[in-house]
Amino acid sequence: MPRKALAALDIATSAAISVIPEKTVYRQLGSLQLIRRDYGEGASRVWLVVPEVDSDFRYELRPPQVDWIVEKLMKFCTTGGGLRNQTSHEEMRFTDGSSLIFEVVETADAAGMLRCRFVAFNGQQQTAYPTRTEVEAIIRDIAADPSEKS
Repeated sequence: MPRKALAALDIATSAAISVIPEKTVYRQLGSLQLIRRDYGEGASRVWLVVPEVDSDFRYELRPPQVDWIVEKLMKFCTTGGGLRNQTSHEEMRFTDGSSLIFEVVETADAAGMLRCRFVAFNGQQQTAYPTRTEVEAIIRDIAADPSEKS
C-alpha cells in the first residue's frame, strides 16, 4: 500500500477511535488493581490485575463478579469487619481454577483488617491488605454505573 494511503488510513482510524468517549479508572486494592474502562452510553469493562502472578495476570470480570466484589467490600466498610461475623472467608472461583479470597484477619497493627488473596490456577499467590480509602474508592468508582455519573 502506498505511503500516502497508509497515512490516510492511520488518520481515519485515529478519528474513528477518538469519537468514542473513553474513560479509564484505575483503583488499587492493596497490591491488586481493578481497572474500569467506560466506553460511553453505559458500556464498560472491568479487569482484575494481579502483579507478578503469570506476568501480571489480567482477568476480565463479568458484571456478577464485579457485584460480588463490591458487595463484600461494602459489607466490610459498613460493619467494620462484618465478613468475619458470617464466615471465615469469602471466595470467588474463576473458570480457570484461580480464586479471589476476602478474609478479615487479626494483625499486629489492626484488628479486623481486610486481606485479599489471589490464588492462581498454578498455585502462585498474591496477598494484599487494602486500606479503607482504597476500598471506598473501589466502591465509589468501580461499582458505579457510568451512565449515573455526572
